[in-house]
Amino acid sequence: MSPHTQPTAVLAWLVSRAAGIVALVLITLSVVLGLMMAAGVLRRPGVRRAAVGLHEHVAIVAIVAIAVHGLALLGDTWLKPGWMGISVPFTLSYRPG
Repeated sequence: MSPHTQPTAVLAWLVSRAAGIVALVLITLSVVLGLMMAAGVLRRPGVRRAAVGLHEHVAIVAIVAIAVHGLALLGDTWLKPGWMGISVPFTLSYRPG
């Protein structure tokens, strides 16, 4: 097996992309739940209370996934984003120099 096809050679890339996709799905779910609560779709008291708890938990896990996504990017040997590249939007070039 060549070094380019071994998963460990691109582990940071795989973890970063997986965490980014998970974060995107969780943020979407959190926003949808928030909109449903704001629109009054979830009116029953027990359902509303459960939805608020789920909304909060999903949002917190999404923030953790975003942090994992950014930190995993630091290990990407091709992109080499640095702290500025992962913390300030649009400062990272997609064509590394």
